[in-house]
Amino acid sequence: MIGMKTSQKSEIIATLVLIGSAVLGGFSAYASKIALKELTPTTILFLRISFMVVSLLPFVAGRLSQLRHHWKRVVFLGLLWSGNVLGFIVGIEHTTAIASSTIYTVVPLMVLFLQWIFLAIRATKHQSAGVLIGFLGALLVIFIPQADLRFGSTEGNLIMFAAITSYASYLVVSKSLSTHVSALLLTAGSALVGWVLSFFLFIVVDGFASIPVIFSATGPTWLSLIYLGVVMGGFMYWLIQWGVKYSSPLTASMMGYVLLLVASTVGVVLLGEQFTLQIILGCILIVIGVFVASVLPLFRRNV
Repeated sequence: MIGMKTSQKSEIIATLVLIGSAVLGGFSAYASKIALKELTPTTILFLRISFMVVSLLPFVAGRLSQLRHHWKRVVFLGLLWSGNVLGFIVGIEHTTAIASSTIYTVVPLMVLFLQWIFLAIRATKHQSAGVLIGFLGALLVIFIPQADLRFGSTEGNLIMFAAITSYASYLVVSKSLSTHVSALLLTAGSALVGWVLSFFLFIVVDGFASIPVIFSATGPTWLSLIYLGVVMGGFMYWLIQWGVKYSSPLTASMMGYVLLLVASTVGVVLLGEQFTLQIILGCILIVIGVFVASVLPLFRRNV
């Protein structure tokens, strides 16, 4: 890195940090599948975010007052984050690790679209073509025939698509907020908003009668919850926030390809999942779409 500008070094470090977060995220489906054997999605959501809040509070307790100046945007960011986490835990119950991670690779294309809508950043011809190609690939994955239960139901895949919409919006919104609020505070703020929402859902959907079920859960379920809450929730999302601050929402969103590689390996090795021709074609189209939209313009710019 000798001779590089400070901004370039920060961007390279941020990219490496984002890759690390994607590796951690690749095990989310596996951990969720374990927890879903004994607990409902809303209970898992509440416990996961509770672990996340507990792990973050010691580091931000004295600085939470800084969020008051931006509380409306922090609440909005927290709702977007919650939509992603809730959509994932509900959707993964009806689909597979491979299908869910493949659908998440549409996030870069979604980020380009949202930047155009909300930030007036117009897409180039390459980006427009990439969005179209990637969207076609996503449709192949989302609309897996109902009879092919190896890749879940169309309902589950559509819920995952709604989750990635929330996640892409979260990345775009967090970029503007990151200039005013630290990455750790943004992560904690999102978690606190998510905890309030998850507690409400837990009371309405499961109720206090489900508490005995929680305490009867086995060790693997509790380890999965701790992983989802502390490692993925507290640590991974802090890495993502930090990476977005020093790189870009698009760079962060493209880590979905690392996640796809890890999650697919986990799905095949640990969950006994298999690839089909339809999902392979979907993956190829998504990869081509992101390459055309995001990578090809960089090559042309440097020629």
